Amino acid sequence: MSDWAKYVDSLTQGESQDAVGAKVGVAGSTISRWRSGSRPGKPAEVAAFAVTYGRNVLEAFVAAGFLTPEQAGMPPTPAINLTEIPGPELAKEVSRRLVDTPGASIHRFPARAGSDPETSDGADRTDQQEAADAFHASPEEIQREQEELTEEP
Repeated sequence: MSDWAKYVDSLTQGESQDAVGAKVGVAGSTISRWRSGSRPGKPAEVAAFAVTYGRNVLEAFVAAGFLTPEQAGMPPTPAINLTEIPGPELAKEVSRRLVDTPGASIHRFPARAGSDPETSDGADRTDQQEAADAFHASPEEIQREQEELTEEP
């Protein structure tokens, strides 16, 4: 899959080609070609796509192959070793992304044994607290949760 096709897929997240095309101002068949990797968009289409999805036009030009990251003035992205990030910091970042991402949801894990499902002030648990519980779930809890998610309704 081309970088452009990956970029389009990552931003459209399963939207139909016709819905994406209508937003961007191109035909649905154009979106189909982008997703298949048969061709990137024309520069004006790529720019319109980026603007429609709230992204930087230069970033889109890099994904489409019109510019290199250096030409776009984008610093190289360093490889991140997730094992070097402290657990609480990683959980906080995952929670922030889930809360800040439209359409994302945090799957609720049951509270750990002995934990109070309410905060000290009596308010409902926050999504961040739920994410922290999920981060600290045992392998058995995670396996059970995955099995529940894959069960037929």
